[in-house]
Amino acid sequence: VANRDKPVTNSAANLTISRNGSLILLDEKEDVIWSAGENFTSNKCHAELLDTGNLVVIDDVSRETLWQSFENLGNTLLPQ
Repeated sequence: VANRDKPVTNSAANLTISRNGSLILLDEKEDVIWSAGENFTSNKCHAELLDTGNLVVIDDVSRETLWQSFENLGNTLLPQ
């Protein structure tokens, strides 16, 4: 995760899905470093890394894509 404002400084960080389906990155103290999808209301979802390199959070009930990395680009160039 590109995160210049609050970078991860050790290997104890944890990428997880919160109870409401938000994708969150926690530091070793479980403080939120970064999050995406704060408006989700799904409590049954999973994250999946597609062959394209797109990281998606999918609602397990509706199969709807709740969040995807390709819609939230930073300053990283992607291959064409």
